[in-house]
Amino acid sequence: MEAGKKQDTAKDRVESYQRWLNTWYPKLLRQCCGGCLEEDGVYGEKTRNASLTVWKDILNRLYGCSLTPGDTAFGEKCREAASRAIIKNGSTGTLPAIAEGILAAKGLYRGNMDAVFGDSMETAVRRFQKAQGLDADGIIGKETWSRLLK
Repeated sequence: MEAGKKQDTAKDRVESYQRWLNTWYPKLLRQCCGGCLEEDGVYGEKTRNASLTVWKDILNRLYGCSLTPGDTAFGEKCREAASRAIIKNGSTGTLPAIAEGILAAKGLYRGNMDAVFGDSMETAVRRFQKAQGLDADGIIGKETWSRLLK
């Protein structure tokens, strides 16, 4: 993602997110998603599946899970694994980047696409959680990941 660059629209942010996925995960996207994403700023099925694929890969590598990255379902194994992938204000890396991309596509995140979970991400997460009828604590855990990646 382009640190320090403020995108103007949700489409710009999603395009930046797609570019980031293509840059950092091209091999995984080719293996599991049939190729890299079109950087069109549209968070459609392919971008959702790529997001889930990378999320599963990260949980496998960082948390010792055994999720199938190419499987496009967010099933019970994913829900269980999601309880290990808690991110909150101050978190950095791939998991916050995925959350930024999804929340930007929903028009909730308007900050920099920088893989840093800061105050504007926390606000976006709280808005999303409230809209989903979840406890609006601003922390992405099991239930919030389940809703973001479904």
